[in-house]
Amino acid sequence: MKLSIAVDQYVARKRIDGYAFNNEESRLARFCKSSGDLDISDLSSDHVIACLDGSDVATVTWRQKYFLLLRFFEFLHRRKEIPLVLMPPLKSAVRQTFVPYIYTRQEIGRLLAATSSCQQSSNCMIHAETLHALLLTLYATGARLGEAVGLRSKDVNFKTGMLNITSSGLKGGRVIPLNRQLLEQLRSHVDWRIQEDIGGERLFTNENGGPIPKSTVRHNFVRLCRVSEVIRRCGSPARPRLHDMRQTFAVHRITSWIRDGADLNRMLPALAAYMGQVGLGSTERYLLLTPERFRKHLDKLSSPRCAGNWRNDKRLMSFLAGL
Repeated sequence: MKLSIAVDQYVARKRIDGYAFNNEESRLARFCKSSGDLDISDLSSDHVIACLDGSDVATVTWRQKYFLLLRFFEFLHRRKEIPLVLMPPLKSAVRQTFVPYIYTRQEIGRLLAATSSCQQSSNCMIHAETLHALLLTLYATGARLGEAVGLRSKDVNFKTGMLNITSSGLKGGRVIPLNRQLLEQLRSHVDWRIQEDIGGERLFTNENGGPIPKSTVRHNFVRLCRVSEVIRRCGSPARPRLHDMRQTFAVHRITSWIRDGADLNRMLPALAAYMGQVGLGSTERYLLLTPERFRKHLDKLSSPRCAGNWRNDKRLMSFLAGL
């Protein structure tokens, strides 16, 4: 059996199990190409090493590719197609020190206001109105960029206020409620598209009614950060990312719950489901990015009516924001 056929069978099996498996399929296709689409009986650890070490990638990416190939070989081995391929030594996991950037509400406002500058850019293929509605949707729903640009107009039910999101992870996606302000903004966006005679089935399209590539949105977002002067306040050379909108949504939501005295043991699982996460691991990490969790402890040290309230200490607030 050719390696490409084995890859097709493995991807089909994973999708039957409910996984989209798009990125994994691309990586397996590159492994197939780098190995020359040989017969699976000729697979060896040399082909694995060549695939893993063929490009300069971060350790976390190397390990992802490693485990993907390992599970693929185990699948073929269980079907008695091949003997178990000898894998090279596994690289040790590297502790991740990168911290997502959590935008303030003022910064979100400046980014949205800066979308009007899109009309003055000659190489911008996205209308200012479309970019504004897309960024607002990312912030107000915590959706992934791929999920947002893949939305169709019919995915928004203006009668029930629900949004159907096709997930990039497990099949089936999710249906989430929208707040009234976002629903009104999306209704205005749809009305504007009709008025401008912009076709296409997607909710967010380029000026010709075609789909918007994710790279185009990211490129425009870098420009918006520059125009609105949104930078990391901690001095890190890393720029704020578009994906940080997702983390910001979660942190702002958790902050509101803490201030309202909500039961986080009940609300965090609901947040995970709303954001399309299978487990609670990522959602609990959002809690670690929420400085508001220290509010009760700090309030005991300083009265809100006191002139020396801890909220007025810029260094303390900067420290809490960087935790």
